[in-house]
Amino acid sequence: MASLKRLPNGLRTILTPKTASSLVAVKIFIKVGSQDDGIHGITHFLEHLLFQGRTGRSVHYEVERLGGIVNANTTRDYMSIYFVVANDQWPNILALVLDSILSFDCNEESLARERKTIRSEILAYQNSDSALWDLFSLSYWKHHPIRYPIRGGIESINSITVQDVKDHHKKFFTLDNIVVSCAGAVNRDEFDAFFSVYFRNAPPFPVSTREKKSPYIEKFEPGAVKVQRKIRQAHSFFAYQTEGYQSLNRFYLKAVANYLANGGFSRLYRILREEKGVVYSVQALQLNYEHSGIFLIHLKSNLEDFAVIDEVIESEIKLIQERGVASQELEFLKKQYAGQLARNFETTLSICSVYGIEEVLSGNIVTLEESIAAFNALDSSRFKDVSTRFLTDSRKIIVGNQEHS
Repeated sequence: MASLKRLPNGLRTILTPKTASSLVAVKIFIKVGSQDDGIHGITHFLEHLLFQGRTGRSVHYEVERLGGIVNANTTRDYMSIYFVVANDQWPNILALVLDSILSFDCNEESLARERKTIRSEILAYQNSDSALWDLFSLSYWKHHPIRYPIRGGIESINSITVQDVKDHHKKFFTLDNIVVSCAGAVNRDEFDAFFSVYFRNAPPFPVSTREKKSPYIEKFEPGAVKVQRKIRQAHSFFAYQTEGYQSLNRFYLKAVANYLANGGFSRLYRILREEKGVVYSVQALQLNYEHSGIFLIHLKSNLEDFAVIDEVIESEIKLIQERGVASQELEFLKKQYAGQLARNFETTLSICSVYGIEEVLSGNIVTLEESIAAFNALDSSRFKDVSTRFLTDSRKIIVGNQEHS
């Protein structure tokens, strides 16, 4: 069972013991994402700079020589740094990673070196299918800072200075803004003892002086947006405004997403792909940010089939709003969801991710058992209520070669 503890210095630690595991995973979350960027891409830039071996002991070397992995990631809401190692090595590696995070420094040489890497990363990303998701965000949001690409752009990356990065680190890398999530053959006493020793020997770290800002809520604008991009297969996004991570409606919207387009049994897959043959793929997602949410249906198809797709989606959502779902389908969805959750909790690293994200975005850890119980409490009326409340007006973003449509 996961346990959360807040240390006197403000750091939050989550531990999920897995006594049978030979590996320990640790994932550290810092509550700063691209939506907090003063200069577009600076949080992602800082992520790259954290592991440049300033102490002479490379984190990558120490982890990989033990057969482990280490990596980092920046999202719109948070940054995370994680590693997985043999279960007797985690204290040494965690100390190294914390040193890299908390005792950060950089100079002109390291900045210039990493700037070249990030520029290459931006160019590679812009030539991939994943870049279409950035086009979606830019087209869906009008003013929200969450709309901008996580990596920033070439111009903004070129403008970032050493002082910019240091100021950004100082502002957000405070102990009360950090969550350390661990899973593996570790007990609470030894986990607590590690932090007691580490902070006893470490220099004092600053406490946050940031003013708590009100969440930015953007008024949703339904309608259709066509985005020109010379690709052979069009990507269509049907987006509905929902609620942020703290809302329990995310469980119910996940159920609707599974029902509509998650797997070969789902309604839209059967109708649009198997019966009508007008899409290559279709999936429904409930995207949850801290204060905002999007229910999203994403399809790959030919542009000329959009009208048929639009009609089918509208019809299927209307059926849920009027009738709910049949009892046989509801039971199928409950078993499907239980299997999905079990896969999410399959590894030590995935456990760290689930609980860490919940704590950093909502301040509330929902256990595997609690999640399944909440989902099993669903009935047909809840499907009708949630779909009627949220899935009424959509913003449709169609990305494709509009010149020939």
